[in-house]
Amino acid sequence: MSILAKHLAVVKASYRLDKVKIDQLNQTMRQNDLEYNPSLAKEFGNAEGLKMKISGNYFFERGEYDKARHFYTQCLASVIDGPLAAQSYGNRSAALFHMKLYKDCMKDIDRALRSGFPENLRWKLFLRKARCLKYLGQDHEPALQEAIQVIENSDFPLEMKKQLVEAAKPEVDKDEPSYENKLPEPHLWALPDLSYGVNSEVPSFSNAVSLQYNKDIGRHLVANQAIQTGDVLVVDKCVVASLAGEVRWDFCSRCFRSSMALVPCSKCGCVMYCGEECRDVDWSSGHEYACYFTKCCYDYGSMNNAFDSLDLGRTTVEIGSGKIFNCNLQKLIGFLGLENIRNAVKEDKALVSFSDKRTEGFVDGKLETLNLESILSMKDNLDKIDSQEKRSFATAALNLAGLHKIPDEEMFSVSALFFKLFLILKCNFKPIYYFKTDYTKVGLPRVVVGSGLHLPSNIIRHACDANMIQIGYGSSFVYRARRPIAKGEQLTDCFLTSASNFELPQRQMMLRVANFVCNCEACVQNWPVLSMLPGPKMDAVEILLMRQAGINFSNKVEIKKLVYFLQFGIASDCLLLPKLMALLKGFHESNSKRMTKWYFMMQESIKNHFRAKGNNFFYGDSKDIFEGKKKFVYNEEQLKKTCGNIQQAPSSF
Repeated sequence: MSILAKHLAVVKASYRLDKVKIDQLNQTMRQNDLEYNPSLAKEFGNAEGLKMKISGNYFFERGEYDKARHFYTQCLASVIDGPLAAQSYGNRSAALFHMKLYKDCMKDIDRALRSGFPENLRWKLFLRKARCLKYLGQDHEPALQEAIQVIENSDFPLEMKKQLVEAAKPEVDKDEPSYENKLPEPHLWALPDLSYGVNSEVPSFSNAVSLQYNKDIGRHLVANQAIQTGDVLVVDKCVVASLAGEVRWDFCSRCFRSSMALVPCSKCGCVMYCGEECRDVDWSSGHEYACYFTKCCYDYGSMNNAFDSLDLGRTTVEIGSGKIFNCNLQKLIGFLGLENIRNAVKEDKALVSFSDKRTEGFVDGKLETLNLESILSMKDNLDKIDSQEKRSFATAALNLAGLHKIPDEEMFSVSALFFKLFLILKCNFKPIYYFKTDYTKVGLPRVVVGSGLHLPSNIIRHACDANMIQIGYGSSFVYRARRPIAKGEQLTDCFLTSASNFELPQRQMMLRVANFVCNCEACVQNWPVLSMLPGPKMDAVEILLMRQAGINFSNKVEIKKLVYFLQFGIASDCLLLPKLMALLKGFHESNSKRMTKWYFMMQESIKNHFRAKGNNFFYGDSKDIFEGKKKFVYNEEQLKKTCGNIQQAPSSF
């Protein structure tokens, strides 16, 4: 039986209800190429770009260089290339220079020169580049000489040339610009290797886990050996990912790195990249196919009545505070190849239900992320969504098939596949976060920057007392063990509700809305929230566990640091972290100490440490503290508040 049987029935029913409208749209799209008017688009882009450039100049004059940079970036997205783009690159380089971002400044200088920056002003760019090189401790003399050469070859009056040449070296010798608004430092660490090697069946999983199936919970992961805190169990890159619309001027659409000097897609201008390399790779891996569709979603839907009526261009997925345009289906189609999808439908390839649910989506004995079979094996919750939503997505799929001029004889079957892919994207998109590490504040706040589709999200199950944590590394996801995991234990992640923060009735209500049913230990036994759990008692068991973890009780400073880290959710101290992990293991193995504040606070502190190694902004001196280059200065007032009875610890410790 085909996996699309139910989807096909919904598509046909939706067609019967919306037949006239769908047929009119399909006829229009088959007769016309859906291309916006280039001259109108260029005129619109230049007008918008000029507004952005003027706004950027306004903030630059006021010394608000980051705001100026933001507007210059939006100008580039509007105009893409040409004289206005060259000016914007040049102006943005000036803003970046004042922000002391010298490497980004030099990149924009090179882009301005390649884009046709005015000849009579190029000497300014070379002088700026010379200053950047000098402040970076590099050889700046060639750039200075190039500036002088441009001046001498110009058509300026002789006296003006002489004055500019004489002023060139003093200009380069000026002190660095002062910029007090220190920006948070984004850091993206290299993807870690899987602990215990690569799984032979699912290459994105560790060899320490096994893929299993039962009819009650479906496919899931189980530990096939003892796993230690911090072990890397899953490393997987998203098939497709999208930035939230409000952050697209600050992050690369491919690698999700934060960047102050983004460059636009050279066609649509709506998608921004950290550099030309990411732009070229993304073009060849799916954006080429989604490019025009993206442009219509952001700017030109209202210019084409046929496209504006499709609705799917406005279809959004709500994740946290971010609204993500669902252009991902187009990108996914581009990645998989429309002809491959049509052939799969014709040949019924990859569409037959698997008799072995555990190996559904396997090809040649493996479950790979980046193929049609594995993607179609992901859940779509067709039976859990209401009829109106089904009709909306099914109609959008029919319209999308019309957009791609699918022949009548293939219309329903291809639309059914598009419909399933729509639902898969909707059900399996995971939010991608950036965290904020600031050692002057409590905890690790986070911001949603986008979302992505990746295979493990369909296999890893939810638990309110999860034993893994998910960490974003650009547009990839890494799962680490947040505590010791026993052989045979199911591997879980907390999607929505943590047992530490929400009482059982709240959790159940939130889970019902998301179509989840949780039977984890915390739900079955109705665990109390963290604030209701007993704190440290400093009894014989806790003292013994601390000694076994290597904590020096005669060193009151170390005891204070331990409690401070637990209270504030910080685990940066390179020497303390292994002791904290050893202490967590001791508490985990002691039945009497698992239901305590310390047990869960240790997990939070370790979790925050590993999250800071992924998508993260470091504020102030936090990065140097995290890497052990600077010592953390403890706030004595906070120590007195947080240490409690440990501050009065007996000398026998």
